[in-house]
Amino acid sequence: MIHSEIATAHSGYFRRQYLKEMKAQKKPVTLIIDHLTNYDANAIRRMINFFYSGILPCSLAEIPELLALCCKLQIPSMRAIIEKFIIQKAADHNCLLDCWNISCHRQSDLSLRAKDFVLSYVMRSLEEAVLDLRFAQLDQAAVEELLKRDNLPVRSECDVLRIALMYYFRREAHVNMQSLLNVIRYNCGNETLMRMHQDIQCIDNEELRLCFEQNCAYGLWQSERHLYGQDIWPITDAPSPRRNPNVDCNWINAQFYTLVRA
Repeated sequence: MIHSEIATAHSGYFRRQYLKEMKAQKKPVTLIIDHLTNYDANAIRRMINFFYSGILPCSLAEIPELLALCCKLQIPSMRAIIEKFIIQKAADHNCLLDCWNISCHRQSDLSLRAKDFVLSYVMRSLEEAVLDLRFAQLDQAAVEELLKRDNLPVRSECDVLRIALMYYFRREAHVNMQSLLNVIRYNCGNETLMRMHQDIQCIDNEELRLCFEQNCAYGLWQSERHLYGQDIWPITDAPSPRRNPNVDCNWINAQFYTLVRA
């Protein structure tokens, strides 16, 4: 049970329900929340406690269910508290991958600010994050969100491809190959494309090769479209390839070729 005034003050969903019922009955009504049976009872109790106290004690394991409630019931104040909690926990290396998965999961609707904070922590300790055994358990969307970053600390797109392939090698669940390879920026020049092609040839997977070749063809078009008239090919903005010669990526090569030989 929850007071209608409290529920409607926090939740857009409850406001609509309350106004709908009041309009139908033409008098103040009592909100009933027994239709939330699909949600964890502890999460609902924590939500109600937050409504009354403004305090949301919770663990990372409880965050996905609380976020689902935030989305269903439209509770921006509770979402803001959760985002702040995730950002704080991401600074702890032991919690970083959990925060990464929660914030960048394909069903996540956290703010770009929260995702940026978490991914900045991941990039500061990229080697430890990728070599962590939990890396292969991340939702694919979380891995792709990292590999799309403009400031990813890599020497070339070859490193990006190898990190993506590390995820593919170690992932036990299904991997959407086309989506994973779309994070690579193929307008990176023929030399880099040749090196990536050699890496792909090391792997006995026809779907992987086909997806890569299709993306390469598009990347070559991006690189050479200036040779054609704009009336033939529309001009689209293509992000620049990542190049940082000052970062140490030897660990990427070592881990990738270890997995290839296994």
